[in-house]
Amino acid sequence: MEQSKIAKNFSDFVTLTSIAILVIAKFLMFQFAKRAFVLYANQLYYRVLLVSMRAVVKKKPNCMKNTSSGDRLNKSDIRKVVPSGNLFFEIARIVDVKRPKVIFLENVSNLVEHDNGRTFLVIYSSLAQFGYAVRYRVMDAHVYGNLPQPRSRIFIVAFLDYDMCERFRFPEPIDLTIGINDIVDRGEKKHGTYYYKAESDVVQKYGKRIFELDYIYRISDKGLIRVRNHYCPTLAANMGYYPDRVPIVCDDFGIRKLTHRECLDFQGFPADYGFPNTITVDDAYRQIGNSVCVPVVKRIAEQIFSVL
Repeated sequence: MEQSKIAKNFSDFVTLTSIAILVIAKFLMFQFAKRAFVLYANQLYYRVLLVSMRAVVKKKPNCMKNTSSGDRLNKSDIRKVVPSGNLFFEIARIVDVKRPKVIFLENVSNLVEHDNGRTFLVIYSSLAQFGYAVRYRVMDAHVYGNLPQPRSRIFIVAFLDYDMCERFRFPEPIDLTIGINDIVDRGEKKHGTYYYKAESDVVQKYGKRIFELDYIYRISDKGLIRVRNHYCPTLAANMGYYPDRVPIVCDDFGIRKLTHRECLDFQGFPADYGFPNTITVDDAYRQIGNSVCVPVVKRIAEQIFSVL
């Protein structure tokens, strides 16, 4: 009687264990099938969009047979719809050959709207057809980098591994604790080359309006603008082409441009970073205006490393 009860309990245990194993196996198969379907649907979806985009730009594609990435954009397609298309073509060429685990790209925030979305579609589709899962976000330096500069940029992170992409998260917003006068020392006299002379066009035209010590000014096509919210204006590459486009401040010694050091600080560069003497003044301003905000990129990079 006792042996019969033990045998029955053992039989029940085996049955329950088998059912549990079967349920787990089906769950794992479902998860695998779902992931495979998502990857396939992602690539199929963007191939359809790619064909639609080509129809819009009325460009007959080059067929590339026997390639792992299948139908893809050729160089002339990219040149037609992507600003700096030659550069992106080289990025795509390297990605196609090397297949890095992660791709990290940055561009101006209106990339998603440029040319009615065609530009962003080319980039997104190119990465998707190479087998990458893509995440992107528009992020502003004063929201994500603790820098008093409204600098909005799009950041694109693409992963060859789907799990990494699923685990990746962009950084969260942080409080802005740095003000413009933490960077601009208005009580310290700078080199004379930064100051506008009394007879200069800038002083003659705008001098009486540049007097507040807690603001930074900039000159645009519309004239002199006092930047709102006590921010530094967005630093742009045209600072190196048009000297009057360098942001302007009033300090205890006169009206002047932001120095190279101050511009670097508004981009979040380390205090010991500088330019060699071989770089001209205009080239330095241009390079700063073309740069990224270091703290924002650092925070994203840390998030990337956390899922590798």
